[in-house]
Amino acid sequence: MGINVLGPLTVDGSGRLGPHDRVVLQALATRLGQPVSADELIDAVWGEQPPASAAKNLQSCIVKLRKVLGTEA
Repeated sequence: MGINVLGPLTVDGSGRLGPHDRVVLQALATRLGQPVSADELIDAVWGEQPPASAAKNLQSCIVKLRKVLGTEA
């Protein structure tokens, strides 16, 4: 499993990740080993004006990342 964050975000074998998924993954990968709050992830994806459904959408991103990346991640 390889994740490159210098330059455009690339993930080996991850053709199914959408733009929000990639932002969440990049936020997590750049803070490897450190806790990242849901509020920080929401801010990374939507900035200062998140939609009312941001928390639910974030949960969907996390579920998708877990499925795509598998247990190795």
